[in-house]
Amino acid sequence: MTKYFLIKTEVGSSTVVFIVDEIGGFVSSLVDLLLERRFKVYYFGVEPLETFDYLSGNGSFVYLQSCDGGLFKDLGYLYYFPNTDLEKIKIIFPLTQNFSARLLISAKKSFSEIEKLSDLVESKAVNARVVLYEDVFGPRVTTGIITEYFVSADANKNIFIDYPAEEIFFPVYSLTLLNEMLRISFIPGSRGKIYFIKSQGLSWREFVFVLKNT
Repeated sequence: MTKYFLIKTEVGSSTVVFIVDEIGGFVSSLVDLLLERRFKVYYFGVEPLETFDYLSGNGSFVYLQSCDGGLFKDLGYLYYFPNTDLEKIKIIFPLTQNFSARLLISAKKSFSEIEKLSDLVESKAVNARVVLYEDVFGPRVTTGIITEYFVSADANKNIFIDYPAEEIFFPVYSLTLLNEMLRISFIPGSRGKIYFIKSQGLSWREFVFVLKNT
């Protein structure tokens, strides 16, 4: 029998959200999820404006070509997807004691500045939490080894997987990851914590079976 649980969340009085995106792809789906929840969404990132043509005329979405973080005094939530380091967020939003918005940083588990992420979430000056993941697949995902395998399988190309057959890995579906990030953003008690979002685990042998039946 399926069980349903009611999770208490905390959505502040500010419904202004800012997304700083350095990786592209599935992050654009976060815009849709936030707009569905009636947030005002500002986007500054690597996705070209044409990606959001379908939102033309939607006053709740703003695409920025450049950004001065000081413009967002009423910011409620900040989602940051770094690529190689944390420098951009420091430039756009100086994380000082005056920064009260809920900050969620999401990066791959192999991110090179994990220690800096840990220092940031432990800071009492910033209302921060971190979400880590291994590899993402699904809608709008254009990079990553799992995506490459699926693309090759769809094109009937030969695939060489250079991993031990019984090694376990934890790919996560993009919309699952984004919905978990939103939940973590809103639940009380998430401040100062690091989360690892993963699937139940899959061996490469099992993954090959999945590919064969795709």
